[in-house]
Amino acid sequence: MESDSINLDSYLTFLELDEFKVNRPEPSLDTLSKIVEKHATKIHYQNVALQLKYISGEPIVKEDLLISTIQNKLIDKKEGGMCYDINLLMEAALAALGFNVQLVSAFPMVLIPGKLPDHLALVVQIESSYYIVDPGFGINKLRAPLKFDFETTQETVVFGYEKYQVVVEPTCYHVDLITDGKVLKMFYFLREGSAPIFSKKEKIISEYVAFMNSEEESVVRDLALFMGGATPDGRLALWYDKKENSGWTFKLENYLPTLRKIYFKDFEEFQKAAKEALNVDVPSELQKVSKRPKA
Repeated sequence: MESDSINLDSYLTFLELDEFKVNRPEPSLDTLSKIVEKHATKIHYQNVALQLKYISGEPIVKEDLLISTIQNKLIDKKEGGMCYDINLLMEAALAALGFNVQLVSAFPMVLIPGKLPDHLALVVQIESSYYIVDPGFGINKLRAPLKFDFETTQETVVFGYEKYQVVVEPTCYHVDLITDGKVLKMFYFLREGSAPIFSKKEKIISEYVAFMNSEEESVVRDLALFMGGATPDGRLALWYDKKENSGWTFKLENYLPTLRKIYFKDFEEFQKAAKEALNVDVPSELQKVSKRPKA
């Protein structure tokens, strides 16, 4: 892959962290927390562009994940993007600021033997401590780093009511969201011995291309439209299930765990809400399950 780098000053301006342009911050936990929160709340998740590309028959290629391409989409055009876009931009920014960042191939929700990885997360080392960073995990993106010591289950509370746990299992680690007394398994990544299995960027990108071009049906590419994520004081999410022809939006506001969930009466109502809430145009041809046209 050709040499590619982030325009750090443009990125910091977008995050409203101009003070970091004048005086580059130390790669500390405080710096990391500020950048992750801004990154997670100012860049929304959306899989509309991916699905449009897929049904048009365009190839999904490694050049889609050039940092310059991602920055143009997320920062210059403010279009939002998928987990790979959001997290690779995060990795480029943190590396440019002097952080020690490594990538892990991940698997959303459940770990199935032989399944292709279809997510990535970051592990950031600050002195002798490690943190999981994932501002790109769909509408459940993480707004804060999660402490992670490789050996014991650890908990982190965000917003004052969102509780996360990093669980250690014999062959993997998994990150869970605990809400309303229920455990929502978010994603897994593998371990070997007493440490995670880290991946090179080239491998992560190859996995993305393989997964997105595979014939295996997937939620993110084929079955559902979803967008949103963390906001400065809560969460906003929109979802449309193509097989069920139904969808909903929910909102959490003012750092309170009170959920307002509204169901859409039809696809047109979902389209209108996406435009009004996030300025995302959802073409009507995406109402059906995504199918790539035959060559």
